[in-house]
Amino acid sequence: MTFSFLQGIPYRDVFIYNFLTFLKLGYSYDLRFKIVQPYLHKDDVILDVCAGYGRLKKFIPKECTYHCIDASPTFLKKLKQKEIPSSLQNINEKCVINYSHYTVVVMIISLCHFPKSRIHTLLDSFTKMGNRVIIIEEVIKTPKQNHTWLRKIMNYLCCVDYNKHLSLLTFEEFKDILSKHNYKVTRYNNRYSIGTFGV
Repeated sequence: MTFSFLQGIPYRDVFIYNFLTFLKLGYSYDLRFKIVQPYLHKDDVILDVCAGYGRLKKFIPKECTYHCIDASPTFLKKLKQKEIPSSLQNINEKCVINYSHYTVVVMIISLCHFPKSRIHTLLDSFTKMGNRVIIIEEVIKTPKQNHTWLRKIMNYLCCVDYNKHLSLLTFEEFKDILSKHNYKVTRYNNRYSIGTFGV
C-alpha cells in the first residue's frame, strides 16, 4: 500500500518523532521511562518491546543487559548505530523471541497500536518471555476522545505499512484487558497507567 509523505513520518525520522512527542508531553517527555525504573533490578536482562530508538536505556541500571525489538527500520538503524542489541520485528503479525533470555519484558505506550484481539495474544506471550512484565500505557477518560480531530490526525501520522491501528484505551479498558491475564493494574496519574506481571 502506498502512503502519502506525512503518513508514518514519526517512525521514519527520529527528529520528527521527538519533536512531535515533545509538543505533546513537554517537560514530562521522559516521565514514561522514569516510571519503569523502580521495577528494574541491577542484574536484569531486559527486552524492550516496541522500543523506538532505545531511549529507555538511559534510565536503566548500568549493570542491566538491554535488548530491543521494533518494527521501524529507521529506529532499528538508530539502535544499531548505538550498538544496542536489537531486531526488526512486526509483532502485529508474529513475535519470534528466544524465551529463555530475559528476566523482564518492558513495553511503553505501545498497546494502543494493536487491535484488542492481538493485545490479548501479546500479553500472554510476554509472560512467557520474561519472569516479570512491565507495561506503561497512556490512557484516556472516554472512548470518544479517540474520535476527536486531534486523535484522527495522530492516527493518520502514525499509520504505516506495518501498523495501521491506533486507539488509546480508557483506564477501565486497560484494567479489564490486563486483569484477564493476571496482570496487576494501577493508575499512575491522569495520563499513565501501569500493568505488571510477576512483580
